[in-house]
Amino acid sequence: MDQGSAKYGYKYWIDQGGTLHTHMIHVKLDLDILGTKNTLAYDEVVVEKADYSAWDPLLPPAYRPRIKTTKVTNEAKAAFKLNPATPREFYIQNEKKLNKWGSPRGYKVMVEHYVHQIFPDDDPRLPGFSWTKNQLVATKRKENEPSSSTLFEQVRAALLSHTPPDIHLHRVARLSVL
Repeated sequence: MDQGSAKYGYKYWIDQGGTLHTHMIHVKLDLDILGTKNTLAYDEVVVEKADYSAWDPLLPPAYRPRIKTTKVTNEAKAAFKLNPATPREFYIQNEKKLNKWGSPRGYKVMVEHYVHQIFPDDDPRLPGFSWTKNQLVATKRKENEPSSSTLFEQVRAALLSHTPPDIHLHRVARLSVL
């Protein structure tokens, strides 16, 4: 690799180098919990101002954390750009089926590691891997969508970027559940 190529990868042998590229894991999951009437929801910690004067009139108002639960009501609201500074805990549940403690049966969705799309929205390759714009997406199952990506779109993206067609376009998490 010559000196000018160093900004596109790293030399690892006398005349060979590795090109800078991205691998993203893409998962599509159809999850039914005791039927198909499931709900996607998430909890997040928010801070609220609390009045402690009932305990002690000299105490000024202070802030305290609390859990805020949000139920996702439609697919348009079910695409999430995750941010470690504002963590959320996602879960899928069947509100009609309760466990022995009276809580809805369900599963927690743990997205422990994720990456962010670094290419701008006007990149002509983006339609081929638009799913990378969000780290978690939940959709209602559609029989005519057996997968969430196609080889055609991957090859199209490769042709537009002038890179070999063996590029890897995958996703951190996508769930077909609601």
